[in-house]
Amino acid sequence: MRNVSTSLIIFFVSAVTVFADINIPAKYTVTVGNYKQDKKVVPVDDKLSIVYIDFKNESALIKATAQEMAKHINPSVDILVTPEANTIALVYELSKLTGKPYLVISKKQRPDMRTTGAINVSLKSITTKEPQKLWLSAEQIARIRGKRVQIIDDVVSTGGTMNALRELITLAGGKLIDKPLVGFFEGEKRDDIVAVGGLLPLYRKEATSPA
Repeated sequence: MRNVSTSLIIFFVSAVTVFADINIPAKYTVTVGNYKQDKKVVPVDDKLSIVYIDFKNESALIKATAQEMAKHINPSVDILVTPEANTIALVYELSKLTGKPYLVISKKQRPDMRTTGAINVSLKSITTKEPQKLWLSAEQIARIRGKRVQIIDDVVSTGGTMNALRELITLAGGKLIDKPLVGFFEGEKRDDIVAVGGLLPLYRKEATSPA
């Protein structure tokens, strides 16, 4: 019995995946327009760390990003659309600068979305473990249908949220006339999106097998 137990323990240990430490900085300098600030690098899980950008509470970052985004807004755009909740302050500031109305897409089914006519699409984000949904009520659909829509978001990484936004707006009858605008790319740049603040790194730990 001892030999069997020892074999099982040895097998279990050899099967464990170990994530090697890499040189992850405590902070990373973020620049957008006339804004420049060191931001914390925080773990998402045991394999991945990201530069944490707070578009909810930092007014200087919000204003600088909105000012840069305003330079890219097509005059023919009818409405700005963004997902909740990180970019609500950003899209509000951008709306003030451009005079364009805005709409915030919900990630939860509100009471007015339990009636006939509401639509939703599924999404998976790098910062959320569980799948989510984006929702539009019948009233919100009426605001988008036939309108020229500009998507606004804070950060794009895997593109899951952006793909879901495009799908939902198209399903609602909106017209996507320009590339989506975001504050930052995360991990890699994309040709189909404009990021006014450039590229943020992703810090991934490499998987290694124990000796």
